Amino acid sequence: MKGILAAAVAALMVAAPGYAQDYPNKPVRIIVPTAPGGMADIVGRTFGQKLTEKTKQPAVVDNRTGAGGILAAELVAMAPPDGYTLYIGFHATNSILPTLDRPPRPRRPSSPGSTGRRRRRSTPPTCASGSSRAA
Repeated sequence: MKGILAAAVAALMVAAPGYAQDYPNKPVRIIVPTAPGGMADIVGRTFGQKLTEKTKQPAVVDNRTGAGGILAAELVAMAPPDGYTLYIGFHATNSILPTLDRPPRPRRPSSPGSTGRRRRRSTPPTCASGSSRAA
């Protein structure tokens, strides 16, 4: 039993370098949902510079503004899942975006038997100022 386990571990150790690839072996694209000069842009460019120094591959910062970050988030979501497209986004966009594809919930009636619609007032206001409260 120990011999089989030792053989399996040895096989994994020999095969592991074959699975490990040099990452990145092509330019990395960093998508930022703000205009150049904003805080997310500064963070993205600083991150890209450090990534370039560490990996010796260029990191390209791509500013995609519009729709509160939704355009940038959709671009990253449509990118191939290979790890070469990164996203520096907002917590608000990331938390709200999943709920936008759902249809709105129907409005529930406020009391049993009501339709949820406001009724028109059938009698005119009693005060001259238009308020229904007496002074």
